[in-house]
Amino acid sequence: MLSTVQETEAMQKETMRMLAEQGELLDRVEDKLNDIHDNLKRADHLMKGIESMSYYMFGGSTKKEVNEKREKQKKDRTIKIPEGTPPTIEIDALYKSSDSLEPAIIVFNAENFQLVNPKTDKVFSASTQYSYYDVEIINVRTRNEYFQINFNTKKSPVQLCSSYRQIIINQLYTRAKKAGLDITVEFEQGNKNKFEFQDEWLYKIPPEKRGANTKAGNPAFSKLSSLFTDDQTKKDAQEIDDTLDQVSGVVGNIITAGKATNVVIKEQTEQIKKLETMTDSATDKMKSIGDRMDKQG
Repeated sequence: MLSTVQETEAMQKETMRMLAEQGELLDRVEDKLNDIHDNLKRADHLMKGIESMSYYMFGGSTKKEVNEKREKQKKDRTIKIPEGTPPTIEIDALYKSSDSLEPAIIVFNAENFQLVNPKTDKVFSASTQYSYYDVEIINVRTRNEYFQINFNTKKSPVQLCSSYRQIIINQLYTRAKKAGLDITVEFEQGNKNKFEFQDEWLYKIPPEKRGANTKAGNPAFSKLSSLFTDDQTKKDAQEIDDTLDQVSGVVGNIITAGKATNVVIKEQTEQIKKLETMTDSATDKMKSIGDRMDKQG
């Protein structure tokens, strides 16, 4: 398992390297298209001089504009991976199902969040697990502690009540922001109790995680090796614990790098659209100049 995730991480790093090279190639294409547009401006200026002697003599030269050299700066296209991953936290809430409120725990993971039934320790249903990409609008009610999460998918809105409302909304907003998304937070008309929700450090872990030992300082879940007394078995279990810790670390790196890669892919997609527009514009200008030259010929 460790070998597999390490191979996956290596493949991801190679993909990131290739994306960086592609970004540099797109920058070079954009520079060349800018040069073409500058030359077309110069050609347009010369054609106006040929077409009209009065323009050439009195029209005001754009020579300085078209001859001015642009300073080309090489961009660093290395994919920057944000340091640290938001911790997994669990927050108590009440979940409105039908016409009643049920106890719930909102589990915030790196890639998604879930509504978990504390009685079964499982999500209420397959539909109560969400990607941060799914969230569109959070409506903060005037009624104390109530709020509603609306989605950009076919999933039904979720109505929740929690004394940790600010922390929950803050987690949704900042975690989506790290993924390159902007969630709209609306305070219902008449709601005077507005609060901050854009600070990634604005959180606390209210209760200990499920299964936690109540003694202060103890981890939420015991290590496998702590369950055995036999030295050899304990040693073997410790090796498993260490390997699982490594797997967890690598998987965390993959998730974080994947988010950074996703942002770069979106940026490059937008740049390609921009280059397509620039190419179409240059083609139209060249055709226009060609037609005008034919008329003069």
